Amino acid sequence: MMKHYFCPSDQGFYMEGVHEPGEIPADAVEITSAEYERLLEGQGNLQKIQADDQGQPCLVRPPAPILRRLAKQRIDEAAGEARARYVSAGQYLDEEYRLVLQQVEIWNTQGRPADQVPASIQVWAEAAGLTATNAADNIEATAEAWHSLLLQIRAFRLTGKAALDAADEDEDFETLAQPYIDQLAALRPGESL
Repeated sequence: MMKHYFCPSDQGFYMEGVHEPGEIPADAVEITSAEYERLLEGQGNLQKIQADDQGQPCLVRPPAPILRRLAKQRIDEAAGEARARYVSAGQYLDEEYRLVLQQVEIWNTQGRPADQVPASIQVWAEAAGLTATNAADNIEATAEAWHSLLLQIRAFRLTGKAALDAADEDEDFETLAQPYIDQLAALRPGESL
């Protein structure tokens, strides 16, 4: 089994068999394979590896502002994923839906005349087997559901980030962020256009 070493002067790891004996610094200290794995795992969890007063490697928690920023970023990412679950795939579909809703609103102000149904409403009516009036109602209901959902996502996102901003520096920001991330992950789409 290869021996592992940690060098406090350059904060590096060395392995017997990988590094020649002359390449391992004189101040390197031998560590177990388990300790080496624990240190790498901690580093993967954003902890910093540094030497303690005896030159032994130890894990140090990153500064609170970094952890807070990363937890807020995770909330933003969860909000983005929640939004993406409700949007049809394809470029410009959001704009298409806005245009269709705009045509419904114009048709509504005209009194919904049966002989002047906008093409975008008529296409949906035919595709869904609805009357033009029912298609317009469906488009409006779907738009309202999307707006409500966006406001709910916004509320979870902003409330979570505010909780992180209000937290003390010694708090576990990931644990504080998790309930908001879970709420965003629990949002699931129903039937939509």
